[in-house]
Amino acid sequence: MQNAKALLDILWANPVVAYCSVAAVFLVLVSLSGGILKRDFCALAQPKVVIHVILLVTLATLISFLGTYAGELSNYLNDPLQLLSVLGALHRFPLYVLALAYGPTTGLLAVTLFAAFETNTGMHSLGILVFGLELIILGWLALYPSPHLTRWAGSFNATLAYLLAWSTGGIALVAANEDKISVAKIFALHESTIVATAVCIIALWLVGPSFYQKFFPDSRIVPPKTQELRNASSIVK
Repeated sequence: MQNAKALLDILWANPVVAYCSVAAVFLVLVSLSGGILKRDFCALAQPKVVIHVILLVTLATLISFLGTYAGELSNYLNDPLQLLSVLGALHRFPLYVLALAYGPTTGLLAVTLFAAFETNTGMHSLGILVFGLELIILGWLALYPSPHLTRWAGSFNATLAYLLAWSTGGIALVAANEDKISVAKIFALHESTIVATAVCIIALWLVGPSFYQKFFPDSRIVPPKTQELRNASSIVK
């Protein structure tokens, strides 16, 4: 109750936090509603999909752990592992793929599992919530344009999801913890992860429709055109 009261006090005292928080909540509701209309959550009834979620979340956790471990070692070894500590933020890539493949509900599940095992996301306090917002939006954007149909959709959607998440929840996070908002303070939150995030977004372009069709055939957000082609292909076989 005290935490809820403190949160309400912050919202009333700072209009920027209030407006950005409302925008973030709106994006969450719209994104999850889009997934529910597609019944994206039904894919999780498939054992294969659950295995995909577990494997990719585990991979993301290991990458993040290696990056954190490399950063700690760099303090003692004249910084030779600094590059590895920065690339630890590549944990985004397998989680991006999950959200793009299965939709916003799976994106929410993935970030929840990731947060349960990983407390250091390369961002400041509560940054995991913004990352969760990012994955939920990304799963929603995957409805259209779909990476199941076009190669550029993955990179485009990831870029847009990143911008939407950090221009709403991200700004609310900064405004709630800082007296004044500035470009420098916002950039400081991204400084350690921006390179790896860019690498992830570029790498998504390499993951074409054939990859999603082969490894994620049970997705419920597959566009009708793609599903028809798959059915026709199975009939021919």
